[in-house]
Amino acid sequence: MARANPHWGELEIWARVLGISAAPNGDIWLVGFSGHHRADRIDGDWAVGTLPLVDVWMGPTRGASIGMMGFFDDSAGLAAGGSLLDRGREMVQVMRTLDGGETWQEVDVGFGRTAQAMSLTSEGHGWVSVPPAGSLTERGPIQVYRTTDHGRGWTPLYEPPPTSSAHVALHAESALSGYVAERSGGIYRTTDGGWSWEEVPAPSSQEGYGGNGIIQTFLVFGDWLVVRQDGRVFASPRDSVAWAPIPGLEAAIVTTTPSGTRLFAVTEDRRVHELGPDLASVWTSDRAIRAPLMAWGASEDGFLAIDADRRLYHLGPERSVEAFALTSGPNRASLRGVGQAEGDLWGFSERALYTSPDEGVTWLRVPHGESTIAGLQALGRDEALIWDGRGANVLVDRASGTAMPVEDLEGLDVVGVVEHHGTWYAHGGLQHESARRVDVARTFTGGEFRGSRDFGFVYRSDDAGLSWSRVDHWEEGGVMGLFVHEGGELTLQSYTGSIRRVRPTAEGYEAETLLLAHSDNRDEVPYVEMESTLYFSDLETGVIAGAIHYRGHFHFRTRDGGRSWEVVEEDEVPFRTPVVRWGDGHLSLDEERILYLRDGSVEELADLSRFRVDDLALGLRGLTVTPEGHILVMATTNGRADAVLRLDPESGQVAVLN
Repeated sequence: MARANPHWGELEIWARVLGISAAPNGDIWLVGFSGHHRADRIDGDWAVGTLPLVDVWMGPTRGASIGMMGFFDDSAGLAAGGSLLDRGREMVQVMRTLDGGETWQEVDVGFGRTAQAMSLTSEGHGWVSVPPAGSLTERGPIQVYRTTDHGRGWTPLYEPPPTSSAHVALHAESALSGYVAERSGGIYRTTDGGWSWEEVPAPSSQEGYGGNGIIQTFLVFGDWLVVRQDGRVFASPRDSVAWAPIPGLEAAIVTTTPSGTRLFAVTEDRRVHELGPDLASVWTSDRAIRAPLMAWGASEDGFLAIDADRRLYHLGPERSVEAFALTSGPNRASLRGVGQAEGDLWGFSERALYTSPDEGVTWLRVPHGESTIAGLQALGRDEALIWDGRGANVLVDRASGTAMPVEDLEGLDVVGVVEHHGTWYAHGGLQHESARRVDVARTFTGGEFRGSRDFGFVYRSDDAGLSWSRVDHWEEGGVMGLFVHEGGELTLQSYTGSIRRVRPTAEGYEAETLLLAHSDNRDEVPYVEMESTLYFSDLETGVIAGAIHYRGHFHFRTRDGGRSWEVVEEDEVPFRTPVVRWGDGHLSLDEERILYLRDGSVEELADLSRFRVDDLALGLRGLTVTPEGHILVMATTNGRADAVLRLDPESGQVAVLN
């Protein structure tokens, strides 16, 4: 099936991917915290895999927390992992297939904690590392269990290896012979089924070694032992240990094919290399991986990976492909946002773009290039601007089938676009400013501020996004929120609570910072981590509503144009979502209602509290107005849009579209 099929959508991957594996039949498997998926190739049709339902704390889930998958041969394979249960206890999952992954059965392995490492051989032998059963706080030796019959029966090695930390890797040479590597730097080998263990000196044992000795990777490649320790890659002959750095791979990621006959490495420039038997590079990829890696592995014909943007890669001398995981099945990501200009409705998920010819009843995919999508602004009947919040801003024309970068916005980390009477304002920049103030236990993720400029900005377009000119350059603040007043004035809100007013003049624009956030006025600025509403009923009277991590929602009001703010109760600022211009005023939402804001008053247009999905109350997430004048509301039960509701303002009738 061609990837351009308009009915394809983005595969829903809810949580972190823990592993990517290749089966001998060519299937690619993704496994992780909240499920697993497979396809016959990276750019193929992805679907939910076939692992059986497991009853975990979140309810029945297919293959929850499966972190490892491997195959003995074309038919037999294992999937292993574990799930956190109530009261801090875990259960091990070991699943077995005898038909290449078409069906799986749970294996009674007789141990009771999360599997940490696994190694399988083509002869049907395999090892799995498992800590002792019991509370997560209990300590005890980590046991290695072995199988000689393709995973049907399991027995422990005679003695556990003398490790004191989590097992990073196993390498089973046979049922009785193999290696164990632990995180804290130990490497051990047995040749008699665990009756005795020999310590293999690690690179950190060498004189003059600098580092903590943490092992990230251990593998066997031909006559070589290969270790990634403290982020550096070393190799040693197997028969006589003598470690030395692999030239050019001082900070690489390494992995072997399932058979162990090919070795791949990813260097700091995110290029993939294949190493020959002498550990010299024999091939280098012509493309670089675009974002930090989430999980990686290898098939027999190339390196496999998924990056932090959920982009998939299959890179090797024989084949070089990158793609997002798309599906023709029902497990699709829900819409994150919708918008319209003068034609069909537009909608998007993180990696897929859609239009709807019937106000949201059905959706068709639109090719949009390779970027992820953080936001969308419909600009015309066939045009939309999409952005990823990292500096990729793309103008999509569905009529011509093109998706072109916007040159005037090149490299600018746009985070929002606001339309006002046929003029569009793009804003963003300085996203890492939010790290300057954290009130409660904020956790930052890797690459969160990737691509952010060191200044805030506003750009303007009067020709449906074809060209843009700069309105404002704000050194002290990133533009988190923007409101356009009727006279063309702009009010800007920064990530730390600063407020700025930009006014049109005969020569262009002039800007004034009305309130600058700093350490001495923390309690006087309208600071929210997640902005939801910025709204002014006139130039002097405005409100900001948003949330702070673990502290809930906060509401602020100004009566002097933004120079000073007071905290107010929620019932004084009931709306929670960004406002959308409608008629002589604006629309917004609270938890249950569509609200109409005009001249400082708030009017209820519709109460949506009676609508439910699977007997769960709907949380209202966002809205837009269709060309026909209907109001569409995205509603959710789990943080994703589970339903789209349509209000006809004239009749007051509400319909659930999907």
